[in-house]
Amino acid sequence: SGPEAQLGVLKVRPPLEPQAECNGSCFRRPLYALPEPGATKLWECSGCRAQNFKISDEVCRQCGSKSPSLLAREDCERRRQERERRHQEKARAEREENGTLTMDDMRLAYEEGIDLDPFK
Repeated sequence: SGPEAQLGVLKVRPPLEPQAECNGSCFRRPLYALPEPGATKLWECSGCRAQNFKISDEVCRQCGSKSPSLLAREDCERRRQERERRHQEKARAEREENGTLTMDDMRLAYEEGIDLDPFK
């Protein structure tokens, strides 16, 4: 219906809805946004004293220090592992006194002996 159609050239139509301008920074914008004044979900970094971090961030983005909640979780896990290790050592000592060592006890003693060998 015009000179374009006669030449075989397709007429370009604009999209029905305008395309929203979106680039990669749109997805990262919340990561760099400052919290609202009076926000309760902040923690103060012990390394650089920055206060603009959310509780969900476990490591300071400025200096790399760990958050207090992450330090508390790691300390709790370390204490739990220490308690478990002491319990296993106590049970192993009782089995040794009774003469009822298991194959796991023998394997562990063998591995500890190899670790002590200076001529590896």
